[in-house]
Amino acid sequence: MVRAIACWAILAGGSSHAADVTIQDRAIFVNGAFFVMKGVCYQPTPVGQTATKPPFGDYFTSTYRSLYERDLPMLRAMGANTVRVYNWDPAANHSHFLDLAWNNGHQPIHVLVNAYIDPQTDWSSTSVFTQLKARWRTLVENTASHPATLGFLIGNELNVVNDANPVFWSRVNEIAIDIRALAPNRLVTTPLADKNLLSVVPTYDAPMAGFNCWAIQAYRGRSFGTLFTDYATVSGKPLLVTEFGIDAYDRRANAEYAGDAALPADYLKSLWLEIARRTNIVSGGVIFEWVDEWWKDQSANTSTFRQDNGAWTAAGFPDRSAEHEWWGICRAAAPGSLRLQPRAAYTVIQELWQAPRPRFIEIRSTAMGAFETLLDGPAGLRFKVQVSRDESAWVNLATNTIPFLFTEPAVSGHSRAIYRAVLDE
Repeated sequence: MVRAIACWAILAGGSSHAADVTIQDRAIFVNGAFFVMKGVCYQPTPVGQTATKPPFGDYFTSTYRSLYERDLPMLRAMGANTVRVYNWDPAANHSHFLDLAWNNGHQPIHVLVNAYIDPQTDWSSTSVFTQLKARWRTLVENTASHPATLGFLIGNELNVVNDANPVFWSRVNEIAIDIRALAPNRLVTTPLADKNLLSVVPTYDAPMAGFNCWAIQAYRGRSFGTLFTDYATVSGKPLLVTEFGIDAYDRRANAEYAGDAALPADYLKSLWLEIARRTNIVSGGVIFEWVDEWWKDQSANTSTFRQDNGAWTAAGFPDRSAEHEWWGICRAAAPGSLRLQPRAAYTVIQELWQAPRPRFIEIRSTAMGAFETLLDGPAGLRFKVQVSRDESAWVNLATNTIPFLFTEPAVSGHSRAIYRAVLDE
């Protein structure tokens, strides 16, 4: 079996970038190294608390250090390189959280900074928008320079309400352009619900000049289906899957799936392997989510001190039901306890994300537009280097073990080339 594990893109005759986060074709590079996001959605709301009251889901100040000091080492050991947060007080001090995530550059966990925006916002109101834009400016000014900051996600699934609202798209683009001016070397986008992809993205791909990537949240079951190939036909920007996964509760049995939620772990494995095989289109994904949040079901007679079973319909799930409070890779701790219980998904994802793979040491140009790539990694790992001009058909260029210096002189004859390393298994 041949399994794709990395890819990189080269523009013939192009210059290299020295910035922190850069993009070439669909590929994202962090500090010059090709980057695939191995992420987890992270809002560690303790049992008994709710993100609808202070601190409104912002558990990333030193007041809540006991939570992220517990979680960051576990995330790092699992192989995660990214967390996506959901709310972020623009004026609060998050330096301690960001410092621990960065970890002095050793196995850093990058942060996608998100802040809540009401989907019902009156985007046509100048005063409302001025206040919103000022909040984002403060957030970016206080965050963008930290090396742990990977990028900014503007709101969450705002397209559910605003798909056909051109004022919304114009205003969000204005915020994005403002962010890019303050943080030119960070990712900027808005996470889209999996709705009307083939009409929304092609319509706004060019007008949304502030976006340097697109993000989508997909809950289609065990497979993403045609999501990636569909996306590739409508945009050349990198794609991020900023939410995916399955809940741990089987409504048919009225209980958690057996074997520490083994079936959801198997779903996550299938979904991640689809991402890993299509890194020429999708730049990684963010699993929803790190830990159960017992506050999520807001229906009558529910309690933040009890794990309830309120759900939404999910046709692709085996029980056709997605339970709000049961999405954690880890089970929530009991009230007053910091202890977490990893489910089966933790070990399954750890095995995938810690798998041996080559890493890109250097990509450098040579004469006549050619380039050289030095790859390194675990001794004896055998892999193939492949090239594609259309991201569909792939041609083998070399097979070797690492470390290995690969040279491609033919790139000067092409306007665009996508390369990938695949395990030769």
